[in-house]
Amino acid sequence: MEPAAPSGAKADTAPYDGPALDDEIRAVREEALASLPGLPAAAGSLEDGPCGELGSRVCGAPAMLPGEEWPEGPGGEPLCFLAQLDMADLPPLPGFPEKGLLRLFVGEGPEFGLDPSDMAAQAGFRALWAPDPEGAALRAAPEEAEDGLGWGDGPWAVRFGGPFPSRPEDFDARVQSAFAGLWNAAHPGLPVSGTQDVDRYASDRSLPLELAIQAGEEAGDPPAVQVGGYPSFVQADDRRSWEERYRRYDALLFQLSSDHGRYIEVGDGGRMYFFIPSENLAAGDFSDIMYWWDGM
Repeated sequence: MEPAAPSGAKADTAPYDGPALDDEIRAVREEALASLPGLPAAAGSLEDGPCGELGSRVCGAPAMLPGEEWPEGPGGEPLCFLAQLDMADLPPLPGFPEKGLLRLFVGEGPEFGLDPSDMAAQAGFRALWAPDPEGAALRAAPEEAEDGLGWGDGPWAVRFGGPFPSRPEDFDARVQSAFAGLWNAAHPGLPVSGTQDVDRYASDRSLPLELAIQAGEEAGDPPAVQVGGYPSFVQADDRRSWEERYRRYDALLFQLSSDHGRYIEVGDGGRMYFFIPSENLAAGDFSDIMYWWDGM
């Protein structure tokens, strides 16, 4: 089930009875998108077969350091291993460390440990970081978590190619902020907080969504795994826009898409996202991460 937005996320607005502003909407949208730089991202494909103890992978068993405890959820239940990211596998990405081992764990069940009331509280999910993974060895999940996520038979190795230039989508929180700033400066009497509430000024209220969907279709499907760059949203929603406290999570740490052929199912064709403040990433501090997933 897709987690719901907090109540009152979008306030009611007075009806607009002026002329349609379709051309202005299109122009400001293009200006907002163009105002943000392209960001290099690493595209990862999933492959069957051996991964190596320290290799990047999805599911299977993680490499754990001696004495490192298996993460537990809020009720003391062991979390499920989701993915391992060996920074040495990545092409050069600005802000990312050149070495180190990141392990990601999430909860069982249909919510995968997500808490929509606090998407940065590492309770139903956890990130383990080892800047020097020497001595790490594969460790099987505790018996209570042996069923895992209920996906296919992993592990699947993640193979990264060279970096590709990613561009933001309309729904990205940074695009929303840029759009609002440009629009409100040009139309001070018609304030908006982003493209999500400019629809009332269009001849067809679905115009902003249609433009965004068209751009997404032209961009094509995202890679199975993405590190860095801009996220690709399944829903027309960037949850970093829900509350001001989430806007600081500006770096995409890890994105995983569903793979029906491998029975990797995130909410019926959805994706998982892990974000980190860019200053924390540059400092090698993985203690503060925001996580959510969305589905069809």
